[in-house]
Amino acid sequence: MNIDHMISYCIIINLIVAALLTSYVQTQIEEGQVRLTNGTNGILEVFYDGQWGYVCDDGWIDLNGEVVCHILGYVYAISSRISYYFNDVNYRLNFINCIGGEDNLLNCSYEVYTPNYCSSYEHVYISCLPEGGQVRLTNGTNGILEVFYDGQWGYVCDDGWIEVNGDVVCHILGYGDAISNRTSYYSSDVNYRLNYINCIGGEDTLLDCSYGVYMPYSCSSHEHVYISCLPVNGNSHINTETGLLEIYVDGWG
Repeated sequence: MNIDHMISYCIIINLIVAALLTSYVQTQIEEGQVRLTNGTNGILEVFYDGQWGYVCDDGWIDLNGEVVCHILGYVYAISSRISYYFNDVNYRLNFINCIGGEDNLLNCSYEVYTPNYCSSYEHVYISCLPEGGQVRLTNGTNGILEVFYDGQWGYVCDDGWIEVNGDVVCHILGYGDAISNRTSYYSSDVNYRLNYINCIGGEDTLLDCSYGVYMPYSCSSHEHVYISCLPVNGNSHINTETGLLEIYVDGWG
């Protein structure tokens, strides 16, 4: 077998594996689950009949937004905007009406979307308020640490930072342990919220650790915390250099 045939064979195998992996992942998603395109906010998507798609805003009420935010683990909906424009019209559901407390969007009354019934200006855009102490990293599995505190996202100053804090952050985000905890990291944005964080391990939010509220001007732009998290086994991505699918099982390969 020459090199060209080997490359073609590898590409075909990777495409097959990617298709099987996608199919497997979809079978693990419960019908009626929801997500927002930007995490805590964004266009509403629902998993229905084996596909992710959008919700048309016909008959939409504010209470629906509260239900969506609660399903996603947030406190409440800051806003539910209708008549939102997006050029993808892969709608799945319409005329949703919740009474409150539902743990799945299909537990609300709804109608299956009729093709060509709604335009690109009929998306639902929801903004949710996270629970205090929730965290995120600027690049997903790695990045500058941000924390939601007192109604705002902001940064953590690195004073007193210890390595177990990074493990707690990664576990909260659903990843493995922290590969690295870098302190003295530079960013021009100094919107710090917390300082002197000290975790013991196993905390569900950063506010379950001991911490200090940030005092203005006590930290410089060179005192951010940058964390890299280890993916969990079964995660996958496309290698940007080779174009091949890689699956994480105690290492990428």
